[in-house]
Formats: sequence, structure tokens, C-alpha cells
Amino acid sequence: MSFDGRLGRWVSAGIISAEQAQRIAAFELAALDHDRAGPTEPRPMLLYAIAGLAALAIGLGLVSIVAANWDDIGPATKIGLDLALVATIGLGVWHWDRRGIGWARETAIVILYALVLASIALVGQVYQLGGEAHEALLVWSILTALLMTRARSGFAGTVWILGLQATWATWAVWLADEHDAPTLALGTIYWAPLLCLGLGRLPLLRRVRPGLAAALESIGSTELLLCATLGTFAFYENTATEPWADTYPAVAVSIALTLAIALGILAELPERLLLVTCTALAHVPLFVSPGDLELAAAASFVGLWLLVAWTAHHARDPRMLNVATAMIGLRIVAIYFEVFGTLLDTGLGLVSGGLLTLGLVWLWTRKRRQFERELGGGAR
Repeated sequence: MSFDGRLGRWVSAGIISAEQAQRIAAFELAALDHDRAGPTEPRPMLLYAIAGLAALAIGLGLVSIVAANWDDIGPATKIGLDLALVATIGLGVWHWDRRGIGWARETAIVILYALVLASIALVGQVYQLGGEAHEALLVWSILTALLMTRARSGFAGTVWILGLQATWATWAVWLADEHDAPTLALGTIYWAPLLCLGLGRLPLLRRVRPGLAAALESIGSTELLLCATLGTFAFYENTATEPWADTYPAVAVSIALTLAIALGILAELPERLLLVTCTALAHVPLFVSPGDLELAAAASFVGLWLLVAWTAHHARDPRMLNVATAMIGLRIVAIYFEVFGTLLDTGLGLVSGGLLTLGLVWLWTRKRRQFERELGGGAR
């Protein structure tokens, strides 16, 4: 029986979940590719860091030189030097890709990616073309799309994703202004992290571009949690009177995407529940809050991060579990000061808050060993 067939039998028998089967298959496929390719050297992370710092130093030096002599440089010289620099870096990307020098290729790709945007700004300035930021960013994203698909590292993937999100954000704001619907941008911007999470969890992308997939999933998850966390603070303000009707179509799309990702890609119940909760907290408080709902704000915040902790515990991710624990502890301390803020005049509030913080640290220390045993070690 084939390996995939055995995995299918284990899933049918309830021995492993479908998500675990996908991870096992991806691991075995990567191991098979590794065996075929032969032994490889460990990833030169120090080289990546040094190369990045060197690239930053070179870039800042060039900017300083050009800025100091900007008025004395003619338009033709500016464009010529820019084209020469773009061509040189592009040749470097091609050369290092053929040689298989990954750290040099990735560094050159990121430099060229930024240089293209600078070149667009330079052409606009030299020829006084005017234009809008959202148009320049769109041209930049289109021109560099093929280049960034050549990148393999998570860092380059992160830079590319953030650049695409910046492009989308500027267009969302422009579209909102064009349609005289200022709240529309708030609703449409939520699509970006949802798409990042969905694309990052696609099995095909995780096999072909694991670095890009990891960056997509990390950015998407982080931004969704950020949106939900900020949404809980809307309970402090009166936001129900805002003209939110313009955002309802965008929110409907967000809900549809959320359900599609939860049912089609995410296999575990905690992940699905967390995704739905993030969508709810990122939108509902804005629509319904009359203000001064401190208890609702605190309870929704703590509930969100308790769900994050449960998801991290289920996924055996000690780092995320520690982050969730820290967020809950900080929020509990903030709640204490909100409730007993008047005691600050006598100093009792500070003393009590400090004692509460020490109590939380003590409790976490007591529980840490249990978490280490359950997660197989590594919790700090």
C-alpha cells in the first residue's frame, strides 16, 4: 500500500487528523527531496544578517552621496546612474541564482525590489509627472511581481507581502475617498490578512515555497490578532453612531472569506474558532458599542487571548502560549488599575498592582512545568 494510502487509513480510523496527515506528507516529501539532492550545508543565518547590514550601509551611503550633490546632478545623469544600478543589481540576482548562492541572491532581490520603487519616484521627480502614491505603488507591485517569485527566504517573502499590503491599503483609502465612504477602507483592509492566512495554509504553496507560505501565515495571523485586539478597545468609545452602513458589503466579504478559510483550509477546531472570533471582535464592537463598556472590553480581550492560549496549547506551540499568557497578565493588571485607579493617590494602587503582577508570575511559574510536560519541553 502506498504511503498516501496508509495516511488515508489512519485518518479514517481517527488515529491522526487530516491536518496532521498533511504535515506528515509534507515532511516526508521534503525529506525525499533532501535525500535526492544530497547533503546540504546549514542555512547561513549569520551571512544573511551581515549581508543585510552591508546592503543597508551601502544604500544609506549612496543616498547620502546623492542627496549631498542632488542639485548639481543633471536629469540625464540621474536617470543613467539609476538604470546602471538597476541593471547591475539585476545581473547580480541572475548570477547568484545560477551559482546557487542563496544569501547573496536574496539580498540582491530585496535591494532591487526597493530600488525599483525609488526609480519610479526618481522618474516622476525628474520629469515632473506628478501622480498619486497609490498609482506608483501599483506600478511597483506589477513590475516586481516576477522578481519576487524568485525569492526563497522568509525575509524576502515578508518584505514582498508588506509591500503588497501597503499597495492595497493606499488603494482602499483612495477608493473610500472616491466613493465618499470614509469607513469603507476600514472594512476592506481586513481582507489582506485573511488572504495572507488562506494562501499561507495552501498545501501546494507550502511545498513549493515554504518560506513564502510561512511568512504569509505568520503575517496574516498576527494582523488578524491585532485587528481583534484593537477591536476590543472599541467598547470604550461610542462608535455605534458612525456611518458603518458603507462597510456592510466589505464585512460580508470578510465573513465569507473567514468561513471559507475555516472550513476549507483550517483542520483543527481551535484554529477555526479563533479565526471566527477575530472576525467578530474586529467588527462587532465598532458597530454596536455605545461607549463606557469597560467590562465588555476587558472580558473580550481576556477571552480572545485565552482562545489564543488554547490554540497554542493544542498546536504544541510554547512561544505563542507564552505570548498569550503575557497578554492576559498585562490586561489583568490594567483591569486592576481601571477598577482601583483612585487608590493611586495614596500609592496603594501601585503596591497592589505590583503584588498582583508578582502573583501572576508565581502562578505561571507553578504551571510552567506542567506545560513543558504537555508540550514536550521548550516552554519558557
